[in-house]
Amino acid sequence: MRVLAAVLAFLVLFPVAAQGDTFVSNRFGFSADFPGTPAVGEPKPSETDSKGRTVADLVMIKSEVAGVYTAMVTVETYTVPTPIDVPSTLAAQSLGFVGGMEGVMSGVKSVKIDGFRARRFHYATPDKSAVGDGLVVIVTGRLPRIYLVLTMRTPQSSEEDAALLKAFINSFHLQ
Repeated sequence: MRVLAAVLAFLVLFPVAAQGDTFVSNRFGFSADFPGTPAVGEPKPSETDSKGRTVADLVMIKSEVAGVYTAMVTVETYTVPTPIDVPSTLAAQSLGFVGGMEGVMSGVKSVKIDGFRARRFHYATPDKSAVGDGLVVIVTGRLPRIYLVLTMRTPQSSEEDAALLKAFINSFHLQ
């Protein structure tokens, strides 16, 4: 009985999503069907003001099979009231990611996710060693959030992996 109580306590204190289960984060305000159990990183300062004070934190939630695929959500949460220029931020986030890997972006579409403006895109590295899809969602308000939802797969990935990644990115919702 003590072992069962300990296991139940662990599951309550440290919930995880099993493969095929929907991962829900009330803390970071989203849900998604990761293709495996995601690891949740610790929030780290991502932006500072002119006085060096942290004004936003970034966290990464990721599920991956090394060398095969990655499914990831980064959440940048502003900790002080911050105005966001949505069109330029949507473009900057997607271009920054793809440019950082010297990739090529295609299939860019403006969409809405749960009523908020978003941008979907496809990308590939020049040598096609990594391809994937991305989604940037901006949640406006007093303390805005920027979500970057990404998939990446290598030539070692299977059609089943590609289907899992497509299901993951299409399952993303705000809470």
